[in-house]
Amino acid sequence: MKIGIDYVKSLAIQDEYRAAHCNHGEEFGTYWHPEHTNSNDWAITLYRVCDSLVFATNGDPIWDNCAEFSELVAEYGIDIQEVLAE
Repeated sequence: MKIGIDYVKSLAIQDEYRAAHCNHGEEFGTYWHPEHTNSNDWAITLYRVCDSLVFATNGDPIWDNCAEFSELVAEYGIDIQEVLAE
């Protein structure tokens, strides 16, 4: 879903959008950890910044060029290809 960058849940990711001169972002959804389904502290939201994917977490953003990205995808059971196809 296309969104205004002010609706991105991470200031660091908002800054990346602005640095890339993007006016709109793309949000793919929020995911909860399978062992912590009732905790927003464990929720992550997937965005696209230009050609990069990034998870907004309750800490630093996790970009798709980091090993942690693949680890989160596996840990949360996210099928990235399916998400991007929707």
